[in-house]
Order: sequence, then structure tokens, then C-alpha cells
Amino acid sequence: MPYIINSVAVAFMFKFFLHNQYGGLNIILRSINLNKLALDWIGDPKLVNFTLAFIALWKYMGYMMVVFLGGLQSISFDIYESASIDGATGWQSFRHITLPGIKHILKLNLFLNLNGALGMFEMPFAMFNGMGSPMGVADTFAVKTVLTAFTYQDYGLASALGVVMMAAIALLVFLQNKVFFRETD
Repeated sequence: MPYIINSVAVAFMFKFFLHNQYGGLNIILRSINLNKLALDWIGDPKLVNFTLAFIALWKYMGYMMVVFLGGLQSISFDIYESASIDGATGWQSFRHITLPGIKHILKLNLFLNLNGALGMFEMPFAMFNGMGSPMGVADTFAVKTVLTAFTYQDYGLASALGVVMMAAIALLVFLQNKVFFRETD
């Protein structure tokens, strides 16, 4: 369900929920006498990347699980039954039936996660009001590109950053395919 919520709405929701003074999480922690755990979740440069990673995990986990579930359900139960009759252990069934059966789903999810992580823009941009994160520690490459273009008015550098980002994604996808999917299909 969180996947269908607009990323900007998710950013604003967590921005208010995790606010240092009036955020719901810190209010709850203080009310149960866990004052040491009431932190500045989005203002502390040491915590902000973990916070953004948690928010992205919360938003996209359900989607990835549905995709994996579809892949797992596409594998016929008869194959597992035959392997069990032949004496295959759980690990052998996983290694020789499940992994090859979801190889393409795994490849798709790895690509989507890599592309999404490198291109993440709307959540950090909305969470920090388009001004960049504290000390720039959570600014993604896409946020830096937009800030370069529209805040610093350096369109040439911003377009060069966009080309570098595209090349980096292409290179990382190529390396990912070489490392994780060596054999031909």
C-alpha cells in the first residue's frame, strides 16, 4: 500500500512524524520515558541517511515483495515435489529450483533498486524544502544536479552531471549483470 502513495506526500508525512520538537515519534518516545532515543532524525547529519533509507525501505518493500511473490508463484509446485521425492534437501531445492526460477525477477528488482537509489530525487528534495540536506550529507546525485541548475544557475554543469549520472547507471547495470548473471540465458 505505501508504494501507491505519492513520494512527496510520504516525504512530508515523515518530515512531520520525525520532527525533532513536535514529531510524533519523539513525542511517543518522550512520553514513555525514552528521552535518549528522541533524536533529531532528519536534522542530524549522522542519522539523516539512515532515516531516508528507512523511509525508502518502508515505501518500496511492499512492491518488491509483490514482485517476488509473483515470481515464486510462477514456479510449479510439481518441480518441488519431484525434487523432494528424489531426496533433495531444502537448500538444494532453493539453490537449483527457486533461484533459477526467479532469476529474471531478481535481475529486475536489482535494476529497479539500483536505478531508484541513484535517481532518488523527490523524497530528499521535498523533505528538505528544496534547499538540500543538513551539510549536504543526504543530497542525492539528482538533487545536486537540480540544485546546480536552478539554484546556482549553472545549466551546463547540471547537464554534464545528468550525462555522468546516466553513464554511471549504465556502467553499474552492466557490472551488476556481469557479476550476478554470468551465464547466458
